[in-house]
Amino acid sequence: MKRDLQAVEKDIMEAEVARNGWEEKSWDLDTMIGHKFKKLEALSIKCNQALRSSMSKLEELISLQQQPVENAAKIEAKRNRVATLQSNCDEVEARVNYLKQETQNYTSRCASEAKKLVEDVEIETHSVDVVEREVADVLEGVGQTISQVNHLGCLANVTVGTTIPLEDGGLVFPGIIWAHRV
Repeated sequence: MKRDLQAVEKDIMEAEVARNGWEEKSWDLDTMIGHKFKKLEALSIKCNQALRSSMSKLEELISLQQQPVENAAKIEAKRNRVATLQSNCDEVEARVNYLKQETQNYTSRCASEAKKLVEDVEIETHSVDVVEREVADVLEGVGQTISQVNHLGCLANVTVGTTIPLEDGGLVFPGIIWAHRV
């Protein structure tokens, strides 16, 4: 029974260690995702600034359309650049949305696993409580048995008599009388 208790206590400790490990991993991942998210936000801001800058340059280019044909080629290059920047911004936004979804999914999985670990610990705790109650009942029974034995007072009374020496150096007490005291 002691082994069972030790095994249950070991299981509880391992479950707590595992839960702590998952919590640490969750915090580490959350911190890492937070850093990545901040980087993506900074990149998004830069993209928006670049887009605004490009839009203002595009407006300048529209006014240049009145100039010769070589200016038209420059305008087209700047339009392509704006389209590329817009595409990059769209990609960054899609990645941000994907990371948000992955973060939510991971957080949900971690919460589910943490809930399961808590339930497992509660089950193990309940099992330990049951075993502790059983041990207490057994100890109470043993205590009652000892009390009954003491109450009956089984004692050996030895009367002093002669001793008979044995060949091996021991002694025999032939006058031993067994009695029960009530």
